[in-house]
Amino acid sequence: DELAIKLGQDPVDFRLAQMDEHYPRLSACLERVRELAKKRPLPKGKGYGRGFACGIYEHRCYVAASADVYIDEETQKIKVEHMCCVEDVGIAVNPGQLHAQMESNLAWSVGMALLERFEVGDNTIKSSNFDNYTIPRMEDMPSVDIDIIDQPSIPPAGAGEVALIAGTPAIANAVRQASGFRALSLPISYDDLKSS
Repeated sequence: DELAIKLGQDPVDFRLAQMDEHYPRLSACLERVRELAKKRPLPKGKGYGRGFACGIYEHRCYVAASADVYIDEETQKIKVEHMCCVEDVGIAVNPGQLHAQMESNLAWSVGMALLERFEVGDNTIKSSNFDNYTIPRMEDMPSVDIDIIDQPSIPPAGAGEVALIAGTPAIANAVRQASGFRALSLPISYDDLKSS
């Protein structure tokens, strides 16, 4: 996104131009996730942003994600409202399980982007269990749209953590669009936005 912003270009168009037909499966994921996101218009007004990201996992799995965020000045919270994700992992042997895995990766993406912070202090690990390590709860989970590009002629490539490489940066890019804040470390907090 940083390069696209500097050049005054749409971040998705910029990515697609850089792929230049060298990565047709990744391009297909990104184009499809953009179409999914368009079906749900981003609300007008201050505090809303939409970000996109894509990537290749272990040289064989392709993924793209979008994230819609709302930065609420009254509650001083960053809320991921909606996410879209498209994956191409070769033949989808069990599409239902793949869909569930993608959803869980998006939940984890929310945690990585906004909530999960490993605390160390006084020569001890302070984040020792779930009572002192924040993970996403139901209230943190956005609505999601999932799409799978099935490739029956390509062997299955696995899908364990594929969506993570696009979900978390899509959220960071959405926060950037909504606030102007460029995250250089995670998780992103409302206080980070105020200090920028």
